Amino acid sequence: MTAVLTRPDAPLAWLRVRLRVEADPAGRVALGRVLAEALPTAPAGGTPLHRRLALLGAVASVEADGHGVVAHVAAEPGRFAETVEAVTSALHAPLPAGLLAEARAASAAAWRWERDDSEATADLLADLALHTPPSQWSGLHDALLAAMADRTPSLSRPASAGTLSAAYVGPHHGAALLHGLSSRGAEPAPDTSPVSRGHWDLDVVSDGSALIRLGWRAPRRDHEDFAALAVAARVVGGHHHAWLTREFRTERRWAYSPWALLRSGPGHGLWQVSLRVPHGHVEEAAARVRALVRSCRPTEAEHHAAVAHARTEILRLWSAGETAVSLLGYWQDLGLDPHEERTRWLAALSATTRDTVADAASRWLDTEPHITAVLG
Repeated sequence: MTAVLTRPDAPLAWLRVRLRVEADPAGRVALGRVLAEALPTAPAGGTPLHRRLALLGAVASVEADGHGVVAHVAAEPGRFAETVEAVTSALHAPLPAGLLAEARAASAAAWRWERDDSEATADLLADLALHTPPSQWSGLHDALLAAMADRTPSLSRPASAGTLSAAYVGPHHGAALLHGLSSRGAEPAPDTSPVSRGHWDLDVVSDGSALIRLGWRAPRRDHEDFAALAVAARVVGGHHHAWLTREFRTERRWAYSPWALLRSGPGHGLWQVSLRVPHGHVEEAAARVRALVRSCRPTEAEHHAAVAHARTEILRLWSAGETAVSLLGYWQDLGLDPHEERTRWLAALSATTRDTVADAASRWLDTEPHITAVLG
């Protein structure tokens, strides 16, 4: 599967390659992290990939997430063919056993640090929640711990771990070079399983504060309520004048940068709130967040500002090659048509009203959080 956005005069060609690992959600996290360590030094025509790309003047990054692993590459159009050939070679070439062992060791070392970092642990839990059926959320933390144990399988080559998809932004000729970077995977379907709540109080290295993450199960991006819930997240905690900032930074002075965010996974979404407060105020802060979320009915001015902010963000991301290719790939990961989604999303945001935001919040958020994590 390939998503293409042609920009004839673009000074760079941008490529995003997704390797979706075929495994259970926890195994996908574990193997994705190992592959993110292994790919930069994977053989590409007899030379480690990172060195070959550097010789071409290309800039690349590789990251793990809940889908598996994703790589972003930028190159001058005249060198894009060689760049694509290098990436394709690294994905399909045999992976040396020694390199895989080194990648496992590096991933394990990173986890030893991350498990004592509240933000890193909370982010991993959220990623896992987006790719795990809500009926299994009560076991998320145990699944995360198991995923970080060294139980990743041997691999003959990176591409054998799952299915590939590519997104491209740049001159027209580059789109014809991507045939080796896509393979057919299963189309995601909505997940309507019942929720099994997860609640964790985790001891991590602390400076006298605790990180609170609250999460509510939400629909996936193509649901009619998704745009209204996205606007609700903007109103509650999506900018410097949002409710959370006013409540916890300006008035109580407990938190510096609280936020609310709606994300979509392949089968369902996750509506989250995050804030860091002094240890002695955890229960009061969590209760106040729940009250704010349950009373989500914005004023006309708040609704207008939230919609405008959300629209401007999409238009800004679409305007630059680096962020446009990320948007194309993100929508593609969810099984959506990227070009239709841009137009549909802007229209869906504009179609929301104060009442539709309040109604959607009542349907999805007027309940105790489905995920509660206190890390400190």
